[in-house]
Amino acid sequence: MIDSAEVPGAARAYFDGGDVRDVFTDDAVVRDDGRTYFGIDEIVAWKSAVSTAFTFAQKIESVHTPGSAVVVSVKVEGDFPGSPIQLHHHFTLDGDRISALTVCP
Repeated sequence: MIDSAEVPGAARAYFDGGDVRDVFTDDAVVRDDGRTYFGIDEIVAWKSAVSTAFTFAQKIESVHTPGSAVVVSVKVEGDFPGSPIQLHHHFTLDGDRISALTVCP
């Protein structure tokens, strides 16, 4: 397992539970579970829905930083169908915020 301190910038704040409005740009895009969320209001709603629908724990297993991207591999275990699952979080950073996030197996 890797400590979140090894994850760069805003991607680290995402895993550490930072406020979505402080972590994402206003025009950010998130792709998760076959859906796309545009802008901060939709991303706030998405993050809230995920947090209230399931109880889960995340263990960071690897971090790669190709170019300006940050790719974090995470084992997620919880009370959701298919648990546990290995997910990859592909972040695009814009300064100290996330401008795009794709979550995929």
